[in-house]
Amino acid sequence: MKPISTKAILRRWPGVSEDIDVVKEQFPERKCRFSYAREPLSLFAKVADDMRATYPLFPQDKKRADKIISMVSDGGKTWPIFVEADTLFIMEGRHRVVAFRAVQKDSLDVIYVAP
Repeated sequence: MKPISTKAILRRWPGVSEDIDVVKEQFPERKCRFSYAREPLSLFAKVADDMRATYPLFPQDKKRADKIISMVSDGGKTWPIFVEADTLFIMEGRHRVVAFRAVQKDSLDVIYVAP
């Protein structure tokens, strides 16, 4: 993992400003530190499979993941997921993980978050 600043994240992935805001809200008393790594998708495969299994109950999640699947399949730009560094809990990007797994990506960009 390499430390990465908020500015560097936004330069590389300009569309994730809302993700950063949501992540920072989860640690209101502390400043978040970010690190970047390219990780194997297998690290998050169970989370993706578990979420996909809930789609009959949550069709809006399926619709959102399907939109990302379409974008990724068409070669569109992908965004990182945000993961709590200590627990590997996906703070933002669960639908992205499902989409990457559906199109059989081998790896994904991960921003680790530590308070």
